[in-house]
Amino acid sequence: MVSFFIVLFSFFFLSIPVSTTDTISADSTLYGDQTIFSSGGTFKMGFFQPGNSKNFYIGMWYQQLPVQTVVWVANRDKPVSDKNTAVLKISNGNLVLLEGNNRTPVWSTGLNSSSAAY
Repeated sequence: MVSFFIVLFSFFFLSIPVSTTDTISADSTLYGDQTIFSSGGTFKMGFFQPGNSKNFYIGMWYQQLPVQTVVWVANRDKPVSDKNTAVLKISNGNLVLLEGNNRTPVWSTGLNSSSAAY
């Protein structure tokens, strides 16, 4: 299931403009209020805060619906408390979410090259 989302992420989001940077790639990050859009503009990805929660999650949601409709959440079981110190990046072919000034790992796809489906 995780490999499906890696493929989905790669298909829709890699090398797509980010709100304050040109692309998300192995040497760039997504943090704070930055978001990326799918090529057709249907989906948006970034940090979001559901309802009255004080926590933040990395997720994908429909861009053009009036009510935020989340279709995927990366760190459902491990939210972050401050989106401005959390960073989503690509490392060794994995999506990795780090939190805090010391960049503590919070979530990762955890795939190695032999388990990824291509």
